[in-house]
Amino acid sequence: MARDDNRFEVLTTDNRVTLMFERIALGNKREIYLGRPEHTAKGDPTFLGDSIGRFDGDTLMVDTTRFNDMTWLNDAGAPHSDVLHLVERIRPIGGGRFLEYQVTADDPKSLAKPYTYTRYYQRSNTELQEDFCEDRR
Repeated sequence: MARDDNRFEVLTTDNRVTLMFERIALGNKREIYLGRPEHTAKGDPTFLGDSIGRFDGDTLMVDTTRFNDMTWLNDAGAPHSDVLHLVERIRPIGGGRFLEYQVTADDPKSLAKPYTYTRYYQRSNTELQEDFCEDRR
């Protein structure tokens, strides 16, 4: 979500929010589980971490932990540790024409203090395009 040119689609069900990304390098999809009270301890940490969410009015509150050591937080590959914790707030604004995305990264092993930034995405009716990683020899 930290990329300026990021395009994604939001799909919702009763127990999950799925973010489908246009760029496969971003992981293609991210699942946020609704109503789960705590993070899973099963399996190894992953590129996208373990995300649990809940709605506070029209704002989706997302809590994510359990990132692996290969996760890229931005295009520069910002460093992080095994205790990285992200808190995200995603909400429609401007009558639903825009999506406000605010994230706070807390990682006491890598950051002197928590870091927060906000991005805005304009709603689009264009379909996501396929993106393949292939060897063109």
